Amino acid sequence: MRLVDVTPLTYIPKNLFQIYSYISLKPVGQYSLVTVEFRKKTLRAVVIKTRPLNKLEVKKDLNYKLKPIKRVLQYKPCLHNLQMNLAKWISSYYFEPISLILKTVVRNQKLQDRIVLQPQKGMLDNLFSFKENLKIIEIQDRHNDNYKLIKSPRLDLRVVAQKIADLTGARLVFKDIKPKNNLKIIDLNKEKFLKNQEFLKSDYFVLNRLGYATLILCRDCGSIKKCKNCEVPMVYHESEKKLICHHCGFKDKLLLICEICKGLNLDYLGTGQEKIKYKNTPVYTFNKNLKPANIIGVVTMDHILNLPDYQAPERVWHLLCQLSRLAKKLLVQTYYPQHHAFDLFSFWQKESAIRSNLPASFVKLTYKNKNETRAREEAFKIAELVNPYLGPAPAFIPKVNGYYIWNLVLSDPKTIPELDSGWFVERDPSSFL
Repeated sequence: MRLVDVTPLTYIPKNLFQIYSYISLKPVGQYSLVTVEFRKKTLRAVVIKTRPLNKLEVKKDLNYKLKPIKRVLQYKPCLHNLQMNLAKWISSYYFEPISLILKTVVRNQKLQDRIVLQPQKGMLDNLFSFKENLKIIEIQDRHNDNYKLIKSPRLDLRVVAQKIADLTGARLVFKDIKPKNNLKIIDLNKEKFLKNQEFLKSDYFVLNRLGYATLILCRDCGSIKKCKNCEVPMVYHESEKKLICHHCGFKDKLLLICEICKGLNLDYLGTGQEKIKYKNTPVYTFNKNLKPANIIGVVTMDHILNLPDYQAPERVWHLLCQLSRLAKKLLVQTYYPQHHAFDLFSFWQKESAIRSNLPASFVKLTYKNKNETRAREEAFKIAELVNPYLGPAPAFIPKVNGYYIWNLVLSDPKTIPELDSGWFVERDPSSFL
């Protein structure tokens, strides 16, 4: 009989104990895979270490206080030391529970000595399935946003890849998308929106805005029609004759009079895909699998550039790089023709100069609560403990689906104070919004 310390492969909050002791009647070694009863469920667990059960512990009836492991699934180690070292580093760096990281690591048993990482489904499993003598990690299209995971574990796989290279001595290689020299800017300060004849000959248009009108404004009192659950304008969809919230999905009937002043002077402003109907030219979003074409017309990207987020220019640049590879000619309408995001070949030289004044790394703390006062008070309480780089401040969209949202941005902290369950922690955030 031996004592076996295990980590259950499930989400365990970071502020709770991650290793639990059981009794084993069978000889199991480090990193064996077993099943245990944990919180009234049968779960897989990784054996962290084993030790003899001494006579003193037996006399104290310790064996009756601890549960036995239920089954040994795999006697051989289900991971190696470098994978465990990586899991510990990820847990510390990204403030994620090691139980969740190990759940991901042991999911894939087919180890590789060469890893090719692409921004697609399964890339997390692919990256973690490395041999101790890994030779090379190749990252394709490294500026793609999809390498930053938006759900827990909230990792940046490019940063994790660098850590794996450090642990294994593997060579890290980047295969970036190279743009073509085919971008032409249409200056909307000199030409009217959607009136350029060359632009109208596009095979298809690209616009990341759904619906017909993105804003309903009362000219009499200045009020804007917003979602009842979110602090965000409703979007009018001509196809359904309804107002739709793109954040919680709430739908409302077409607005004919102002709900505030009962005025009739309503304007349906903004341009969504449904408003663009020139010669039945298809209109797509950036998320769609776009096809090569002679001419691709980008209706506008100014709404992205105007976001209060330092990474917005990078997103615009990366999307344009992708589109330039598909088009013989890429046409972009903008009110900011001199913005460096449109300089596809010198962008990083200019962007690096801008970012040189920023901290090397950020951590974003986000708090959500249905009580507006509670959300604000909790954000300010934590702010007193962490000395934030930015904030505390309401999120860019301060209320979503009934939850009030507050953000704090920290510059590379080594520790995070104990947080209530309403908090989310994100290292290297994909957005400050």
